[in-house]
Amino acid sequence: MTQVSLFDFLIQKSQDVRELEKQGQTLLRDQGQKAYEDIMRQKATLLAALADDVKKQFGNVGGEQMRRLERFSFNAQTALSIGSVFYMSALLYPEDYEAGEPNDLERLAAEVGQ
Repeated sequence: MTQVSLFDFLIQKSQDVRELEKQGQTLLRDQGQKAYEDIMRQKATLLAALADDVKKQFGNVGGEQMRRLERFSFNAQTALSIGSVFYMSALLYPEDYEAGEPNDLERLAAEVGQ
């Protein structure tokens, strides 16, 4: 079995998040709010597990990178616990985010890849 690098792992998770967001927008348009909410819960669940998934596969990556992963997971867990679909949809996006920019997970992956 080939060992995946942390960079590749984060890139895959970033792609998974983007795909869920894309599906969510399509479902919102075609099937309505409930279908969108289900996809946003999937996104938040993926992110809630992210820090633990990294620890399981790569050990403690340490430093600022691990703190950021833990913050992503904490925020996702909070969004799930309060049931805020808006919060779930905004995960990984800073307040000043502009379309086309990388989200916070994509930025972290790029830093890991350097």
